[in-house]
Amino acid sequence: MGEQWDIEKRRQLYIWAFQAVALTALFAFVWFIAHEKKYKEVDVPQLVASMSTITQDEWHEEDILSLKRRFGLAANDFAAVGYFGPNSNMDAAELLLVRVNEKSQIDAVVEAMKNRVAYQCTCFDGYGEDQMALLKDARYLTRGYYVFLIISSDASSVEREFLKQIEP
Repeated sequence: MGEQWDIEKRRQLYIWAFQAVALTALFAFVWFIAHEKKYKEVDVPQLVASMSTITQDEWHEEDILSLKRRFGLAANDFAAVGYFGPNSNMDAAELLLVRVNEKSQIDAVVEAMKNRVAYQCTCFDGYGEDQMALLKDARYLTRGYYVFLIISSDASSVEREFLKQIEP
């Protein structure tokens, strides 16, 4: 009978330990969900337009057909898109800010951005040293529902301004 009692106590102890671990995991999960960093809602096209004036790069606002042609992205698939492209085929500077509808879209957007930069590198390889330098310094930022590509002579200033505008 004493041995049966010890087995029962040990079994009860294991059940309590399991319950404590499960409860702790549940609290941690809820805490992480509740404390996920939130970013401000911004007018994406207006924000990109204001950031385009920070540097000396020459670019202009592009239409949704250019976005589809260059990145393979349809603007209607996202909450908002702002895109400034190069003024000529001899320039590489670009700004693309996408606010996705769902976080599951982020990887596809980043992949499209990387493919665009890789394609541009093949275009400028061998003769466009200044443009290649910009492309090698391309920045990909993901914050909350925002995905941002910066190809600029002053990418760090544009990045700082973007973060300043969306941080709470």
